[in-house]
Amino acid sequence: MAARSVLNDELNVIKGFLVVPNAISMANPALDTENPESWMKHAKGLSQLVRIRGPDRYNTELDVTLLKAARGLIVMHSMFSGEECFLASDAWHDKMRQQYTSDLPPEVHNRIEQFFAYFTYAPSLVHKLYSLKHVDATSAEALQTISEVLSEALEMQTNLAIWYEQFSQIVPPPTETTSQTGDQLYPIILTYTDVSYATIYCGYYSYMVIIHEVLNFCGYPGQHEAMVAYYRDQICKSVEYNSVGVMGPYRMGFPLRVAFEVADPVTSSWILKRLGQFSKIYAAAQPENYHTVL
Repeated sequence: MAARSVLNDELNVIKGFLVVPNAISMANPALDTENPESWMKHAKGLSQLVRIRGPDRYNTELDVTLLKAARGLIVMHSMFSGEECFLASDAWHDKMRQQYTSDLPPEVHNRIEQFFAYFTYAPSLVHKLYSLKHVDATSAEALQTISEVLSEALEMQTNLAIWYEQFSQIVPPPTETTSQTGDQLYPIILTYTDVSYATIYCGYYSYMVIIHEVLNFCGYPGQHEAMVAYYRDQICKSVEYNSVGVMGPYRMGFPLRVAFEVADPVTSSWILKRLGQFSKIYAAAQPENYHTVL
């Protein structure tokens, strides 16, 4: 029994370190660029690795750091693969909420972790919305699903409104400025105090796109199409600031994926052009990977 315990501990250490190369490979330009499904296979493998370890194994600073490095890809894979997001549970939320570093004030860290806990429920909303678009919306089963997803979307909209009010008081929202690249579609862009905060705001914009898409589909009163376009444009206006550096495409990969889902032809072309630039660094941003799901 003692030997088995030692072996299990060693295996979990090995699995922990394996998360690093898997996560890094997602940003590797050499990641089988001829195969648009390659990044999904790597993301699936990463998700399986983290899930197999289980939340009880993430108890050290290194463990939690690796988990936070991988979680964005895990949620993205869940959303666009149709698989359940296993991070959407209190056990995983408790692990991710742990703070081992002092690089963020506790109140900022807590608000960011609160948002990510909310964010793990986004794939479920997308999956239900997608399923409703492929069935008879007047059937009893569809009407039940519509009622459920509408309730979930409204609850999350309320949660995010409270979250945004709190977060924007401690982390300044973006300010508008003139594009330095002379962009014709978005001559006015958004700048932030830090790329990390920009990433959180872009995650928020993405979630609001999803929520308003759900509310619009369910026929809930409101200017949902206008709000979808607004948050989509907020994402696109953030690209020039938040896509700089080696990790820039990684930061903007998911928000642009959501924006692409609701883009008109002109905006869609603009996004695909940016993705062509990103794909040299971030394999998941290959334009071939972008076909609508919602």
